[in-house]
Amino acid sequence: MEAESEFYIITEYASGGELFDYIVKMDCLKENEARGFFRQLIAGIEYLHSLRICHRDLKPENLLLDEENNIKIVDFGLSNRYTNGELLQTACGSPCYASPEMIAGKKYDASRVDVWSSGIILYAMLCGYLPFEDSNTAKLYKKILKGVFEIPDNISENAKSLIKGILTTEPTRRFTINKIKAHPWFTGNQKVSYDYPLTSPLKINRKVLLKMKEYGFTNREKIISNLKANSHNAITVTYYLLLKKILTRQKDLKAMFNIEAEESQGEESLEKYEASSVDKSFSFTQSSFYIQRTKELNKENSKTLFDKKRATINLTKSLTTRFKGNRTKSKAPNVKVQFTKGKDLDSTSNKENENYNIRKPLGRSLKKKATHPSSKLHYCNT
Repeated sequence: MEAESEFYIITEYASGGELFDYIVKMDCLKENEARGFFRQLIAGIEYLHSLRICHRDLKPENLLLDEENNIKIVDFGLSNRYTNGELLQTACGSPCYASPEMIAGKKYDASRVDVWSSGIILYAMLCGYLPFEDSNTAKLYKKILKGVFEIPDNISENAKSLIKGILTTEPTRRFTINKIKAHPWFTGNQKVSYDYPLTSPLKINRKVLLKMKEYGFTNREKIISNLKANSHNAITVTYYLLLKKILTRQKDLKAMFNIEAEESQGEESLEKYEASSVDKSFSFTQSSFYIQRTKELNKENSKTLFDKKRATINLTKSLTTRFKGNRTKSKAPNVKVQFTKGKDLDSTSNKENENYNIRKPLGRSLKKKATHPSSKLHYCNT
């Protein structure tokens, strides 16, 4: 957002962390889950290329996950714009994910290097380690230029076919985005279609426009023109923050009252709830719900307290009767309390979790580490 003398950057919070850490946690992903991530990645790459933007540093560390495990592509520090048919020549990014033509120092097609990186990511998701690994950078480059790698037997044939088609050293024979989208593994025997949020028709929310008047934005035409122009200023930031607040509230209301009617009825109900709770914490319907529930809880609590009180009176009477009948023989019982020394939970927890916050390398399974000395992920300098 631009001000007269400052720039404000508001970013989305990705609570799921990096895809890298998620793969390490799971060792490797099942094909259905990996397919979902890969579809989102390809959709993002295709959208970037439609804007003539090449990322050039795609890797699991630069793919963040939100609360619903949706991928967010980040870190555009090495990205660049290009024109149709233009070849780029700057070698950059992480060598483990860089294409052979980039490592060889040749001019390269911007779109094809991102596709290569997506193939490395797909391999890492399915196998849990990288196809080209070596602690020696020069040897790593040779492996990438040769393009020789192995795929475990537990990977399906369709997945193997897609990986081999993407990780082809010759750029002109490498799978394009369209070929990837048409591949049987990618589709999963389903018709896959998606739309880009920024290119879909803009739907102006009238409730947000009315709400914006309270913040001093009274010019309706100016608000709409800024939204259509995708401007980044106080007007658009205020609009989208209010829109998110309203949509979140509607989602919470829908979950609270289990509104499962048809779409039209659901929207009508939500509008009623929304209209009564724009400037209030609870709507009339919500208030009635909580009042009724409070009465029920009070009634239950009263009954419970009454039962406890009655039980206490009965117990007191019983003890009093016993005490009067045998007053001379009644003595307080001897109670021995023995404290058993148990395990120190804190020390146990610390031992088990002493390396919890240390970032583990993306490597092969423990069973294979003995036969593969280069199992750890080589952290490449960008």
